[in-house]
Amino acid sequence: MASPSQVALTVFDVVMMARKNLAGWRVSAEDMGAVEAALHDAGIGHLSESYISELSGGQSQMVSVAQALIRQADVYRGRSHPHPPRRRALRCSVGGC
Repeated sequence: MASPSQVALTVFDVVMMARKNLAGWRVSAEDMGAVEAALHDAGIGHLSESYISELSGGQSQMVSVAQALIRQADVYRGRSHPHPPRRRALRCSVGGC
């Protein structure tokens, strides 16, 4: 059995785990869409299949942003993307303006 340091997780997996930590472990189509939206909103959708261990420091920080987005139920409840001003403010808060 692999040790925790040898487990290969993708960016998508890590953000999904942040979502499922709040709502049980069964993954639904809604969960998949919410994770895709969080990755897109954090500007890292293109990294969804990349392994966490292969990311740069900045990319890892953006994964943390996506995890924070997915945990904010008020942002994702009933819609797949936060409105543009909020998305821009989130990117600006991590130096992406």
